[in-house]
Amino acid sequence: FPYTTLFRSILPAIEAKGLTKRYGSTIALSDFDLALSRGEVLGLIGANGAGKSTALKIISGTTPPTQGNMNISGEPVNMADYHPAVAARRGLYCVHQELSVCENLAVWENFAMTDVLPGAKDRPGRAELRARAAQALRSVFPSNSIDPRAEVDNLSLAERQMVDVARAASHQNLSI
Repeated sequence: FPYTTLFRSILPAIEAKGLTKRYGSTIALSDFDLALSRGEVLGLIGANGAGKSTALKIISGTTPPTQGNMNISGEPVNMADYHPAVAARRGLYCVHQELSVCENLAVWENFAMTDVLPGAKDRPGRAELRARAAQALRSVFPSNSIDPRAEVDNLSLAERQMVDVARAASHQNLSI
């Protein structure tokens, strides 16, 4: 047991090798490699069309690669069956350039969509869900002034991005 824990702690949190994505004759990503350790912050920069978004979409499970493989915490990922729910179960959450908040809902409702599982026996009430959203926002953006009751449509772009980031960071099993 201690050796397994130690071994996992020195393995990359995520390792991608040879990720490639083709759309017909267009190559959106070619032979992309990435190794990211726990606690590491990495900036992925490049020109428009370099494949940055495509790489993150593959890593997060929203787009399947044409070829390549990936490990999460040293465990191989079955790329044929990999999608965002599998990524989430493995602790991986991604905030994409294109926001994933629902603009017609309140801030707290956006958090509740990923916080409360359908069929759960102990569903928290609205007041508790609003409090959880406020706490999640404060934990990532301590001086924010976002009201969890506000409609996302009424927030600035920066505030919408903050909601998206805080929502991803608030998952209890978050590891990547």
